[in-house]
Amino acid sequence: CISDSLSEKVEAVCLEEYLRFLESYEKEVRSFLQLDVCPGICRSLRILENCCILRTVWHKLTYICSASTAQDAKVNGFLGRMEDEITEHFLQTVTSKVKGTLKEHFRKCDSSFNHILESLKQSFLAFGKKTDMYEALVKAVNAIVVTEYVQALLTTSRKPSSAQRRRIV
Repeated sequence: CISDSLSEKVEAVCLEEYLRFLESYEKEVRSFLQLDVCPGICRSLRILENCCILRTVWHKLTYICSASTAQDAKVNGFLGRMEDEITEHFLQTVTSKVKGTLKEHFRKCDSSFNHILESLKQSFLAFGKKTDMYEALVKAVNAIVVTEYVQALLTTSRKPSSAQRRRIV
């Protein structure tokens, strides 16, 4: 039947186009990681959210079209690599920013720490769907903030002012 043959061709083209798009998207993500030209937090979360969307689209596409096991493995491999690399980049960026601002926070009572926390909060609020990945990222960021806060509190020596020293004596 002609319609079955045409249908199979359309499915094959759709699946191949999706794979090509993923390959180009992965290249863009890699260049983002290498260039590191932007602050990193918001953009990384956007890429992770895109990975969730791409995974959902793939599941819907494979429901409609007959994807081979090799195609499925390839797509899941692309998405898994991107998610792992961006998650690592995101958590390293968060750790670095939190560490840096906490030193100043305890030495100078600087408000940059509050700004970082607010920035993280706003970035997470912008995340469209609250997926398992989202929940894992929130937990990881909370752990980083608490760990770095305690570490900074224990290692940062704050010299008391002369007025504070007089009150101690």
